[in-house]
Amino acid sequence: RPARSPISFTDFANPPTPPAQFRSPAPLTSGPDGALWFADRPRAAIGRLDVDGTITSVLDPAPRTVRNLAPGADGNLWFTAGTQIGRLTPEGNVTMFDDPAGDLEEPDDIVTGSDGNVWFADPDAHLLGRVTPAGDITTYADPDVSRPRSLTLATDGNVWFTDSPKSTVGWITRGGEIETIPATGWMSVPAPLTAAPQGGVWMSWFGTLQWVDATGDFTEVPLPGSRTSDPVLAVGDVVVLFDSNDNALRVHHPGAGWTLVIDLPAGLLDDVTDAVLGPDGGVWIGTGTDSVEQRFVRFGPSAEPSGPSDAAPDSAVDTWSTLIAEDP
Repeated sequence: RPARSPISFTDFANPPTPPAQFRSPAPLTSGPDGALWFADRPRAAIGRLDVDGTITSVLDPAPRTVRNLAPGADGNLWFTAGTQIGRLTPEGNVTMFDDPAGDLEEPDDIVTGSDGNVWFADPDAHLLGRVTPAGDITTYADPDVSRPRSLTLATDGNVWFTDSPKSTVGWITRGGEIETIPATGWMSVPAPLTAAPQGGVWMSWFGTLQWVDATGDFTEVPLPGSRTSDPVLAVGDVVVLFDSNDNALRVHHPGAGWTLVIDLPAGLLDDVTDAVLGPDGGVWIGTGTDSVEQRFVRFGPSAEPSGPSDAAPDSAVDTWSTLIAEDP
């Protein structure tokens, strides 16, 4: 496999003063305006993160505690809060939508679907749902669904999810049909998902990466030394696990069959809350809680990284494409 190599990164520490001070930058998403957006649950706020590291409080406080957020196909930012679904326009105007059937209890994960609508999961109400750009909400329940989480849009156009009480992975189609398949073991916590370029999804599961497709076939990649179920993200032809336990990036290339471990400076991945591909081509993560230093970190490509570039021996790796092209 490839030799150990560092990768460039830029560390954006938590600003020390309001209005940009935040307490827990989770979740994080690429917005429709070329910036990143995040929800700060402890402060019931939404913030904006420019790719140069400038942080702005946009909705502070929000109408209710924001659980999750996603860019809509309509150019707005959509979010879940309380028993409602919210829409935030680029101008800062907020509209909150109620479920007319009254089925929602606490919607959480949210993602834009292939049909131009926004899809969400409500674990407490044991259902999945859809909201149109006009705010019309439809919910979908199924006896095989208990607490759906970790929504991601896969290349097949379906929205996938995990369900830890059922120990299943499943998906909902654009027409609202729900399918589930059993996981390879007992799923004690929701497993983070990311869409796989070859179809299906990758998920991290306590020391392994697992790929599953719609036929129910699982491929397991052991990660010696890893004991976490941290965020995972597909970037080009590789899948990256952000291992907060060992403070390392674990990069797997399924086509070539190698796994690269990139050690990072102490504390950089403490309590990783989310990982996304940014509008600038970089990979961004949010880290920290009330008890751990909060920060945003951007990993290459970067022409002028402001963070240390000597996190591990050997030559620097400034882009993910360099990692992909590395000769095992």
